[in-house]
Amino acid sequence: MIHKGFLGRGSVLKIAVISDLHFNMWRKNNTFFKHLMEFFDFFIEEVNRQEVEYIVIAGDLFHTKSIISAEMLLKTTGVFKLLNKNCPNVKAIYIIPGNHDIYLRKDSEWNILHIYQEFQKIQVFHSPGHVDLGNHRLWFLPYYRSAKEYRRHLNMIDISQAKTNILFSHIGVDDFKMLETEDIAIVERSEFIKKDKFKKFDQVFLGHFHGYQSQDNITYVSSPIQSKHGDEFGEHGFIIYDTKSKSYEFIPNHTSPQFLTKKLNMKNLKELLAQDGEGKFIRIVLTEHIPSNKLSIIIDKLKKKNYNVEIKFSINNSMFYDESIASIQNWDELVFNSTEELFQKFLNFVETDLDKDRLYKFITSLRINNNV
Repeated sequence: MIHKGFLGRGSVLKIAVISDLHFNMWRKNNTFFKHLMEFFDFFIEEVNRQEVEYIVIAGDLFHTKSIISAEMLLKTTGVFKLLNKNCPNVKAIYIIPGNHDIYLRKDSEWNILHIYQEFQKIQVFHSPGHVDLGNHRLWFLPYYRSAKEYRRHLNMIDISQAKTNILFSHIGVDDFKMLETEDIAIVERSEFIKKDKFKKFDQVFLGHFHGYQSQDNITYVSSPIQSKHGDEFGEHGFIIYDTKSKSYEFIPNHTSPQFLTKKLNMKNLKELLAQDGEGKFIRIVLTEHIPSNKLSIIIDKLKKKNYNVEIKFSINNSMFYDESIASIQNWDELVFNSTEELFQKFLNFVETDLDKDRLYKFITSLRINNNV
């Protein structure tokens, strides 16, 4: 696919690159959406200040692949209307599908971004394509779940020897960090692309990994805000590329929300209670047993300081998440017993005309424990 861009101020222009917005990550009426809008207020101000003429969204505009609430769809569309209304210098917005935008594993063209295909100023690259802007050629390569398929499309790109070639894509690359707190699955690592596959481009801007980082000619744009635990370990913001200097500037975003992971000890607790927790999502890690009534008091104090609190139990190699656990008596049973054991205890107390043995076999055959 080839598209000729509109030039502004001769051949000098600026391109803003954002990625991994993950709209619809949060449930209906969740107040987290306001933080995305706070970011766009900041983004629009910077786009206008620097007279940006083109915007690239490098994948994962949405979070869910097949189900999205009408509320979030309307709000996302409202953001594009906001950009169109309040960014008079912007001539086009280019979008590529990320892994969260795609419905089918083997078909990147079947994605939710089709709804914006006919919008004024918006062009979605469902397949590889490029745009010529003066002496720059912008290449767009969507996400492909198969590393083999991705490399095939990457190798087919025939760069222009007469222009500066910039690639915008959404993929995992070796030697970069995902910022996840848990180990990355081996199967996912096997889909990463080697850095040397991108050598033919002058500059590569990528989405997929949420923290800003750069090596050689490859730069991860980052997600504009922290959206989960793990994101706290990287910088977040967006990129503005200047075609005159052929260089970019990373614009950090220091607005809320802020995700924090802290071990439960007196020092950390005093530090947290000494500040306002508005817009802060705190994960408290328990490495030792603590009475449920004491834990309830701690959570209540943190919530009164406006923190959003999540508890992570890490006791005797047991991992369990739940903030409501603090109000449940004998919570250690829930931590240290298997799903089958808990269900067996439940059946011992429940009154029913059903055959309990058959009911137990049926429930355990569903392999519930693998999905908890």
